[in-house]
Amino acid sequence: RDPLVAGEVVSARRIDPTGSSPLAASLPAGTRGVAVPLGDAVPPLVPGDRVDVLVAGPGLDPAGATTAARAAVVAQVGELAVVVAVDAADAPLVSAAAAGGLAGLVLVPGTG
Repeated sequence: RDPLVAGEVVSARRIDPTGSSPLAASLPAGTRGVAVPLGDAVPPLVPGDRVDVLVAGPGLDPAGATTAARAAVVAQVGELAVVVAVDAADAPLVSAAAAGGLAGLVLVPGTG
């Protein structure tokens, strides 16, 4: 955990009595954090942005692509992956697509 800093505003998201990590505690209720590897075509993202998670179709055919999650919140941006908060029901598909290198992120207008 990151230590509190003098003068920091403390919110319920910052302190979690269940012992979750700060990242897990920051996820909106009903969501799951899924790491999506960064590719060459990912827009510059910051935490709080919203993205659609697209899954490539067979043979990476754009016509077969589908939206696996809409307006997912970017929770963390790392050097190798972006953690997005997706609805719990969407997490299995997004996770499988991310693991297979078939997930892409599209910035939702009005964010970032």
